[in-house]
Amino acid sequence: MKNQNNFREIMNALGRIGGVAGFGISVVTPLIVCILFAVWLRNRFGLGEWVLITAMIVGLISAGCGAYRSIRVFLREEERRDAKKAAEYPPLTPKRDPNEAWHIPTETEGEQEDPQKLE
Repeated sequence: MKNQNNFREIMNALGRIGGVAGFGISVVTPLIVCILFAVWLRNRFGLGEWVLITAMIVGLISAGCGAYRSIRVFLREEERRDAKKAAEYPPLTPKRDPNEAWHIPTETEGEQEDPQKLE
């Protein structure tokens, strides 16, 4: 049982490392591809520096979109893990109905009336 838990922890750590590597690739790759394409266009057709600047802007926008998608996937996986963990380990205190009002005793509540005072 202990070996199985260690294996799960190792696999979770490797999965997270893979997620970080995927995030890095999804951010860097579009920028590099756009710049290489711009350099090829400039050398092949003799275009000016504006091609390189345009490619950098397109690459940065594409990298931002890739980062946004990767972060969304990461957060969705974390929410799924948290929900699974919460289902496995329920809270120790019983859940209270949120519509139920708290009972706050008043000063007169609980006091018994003295029969001699009534006379």
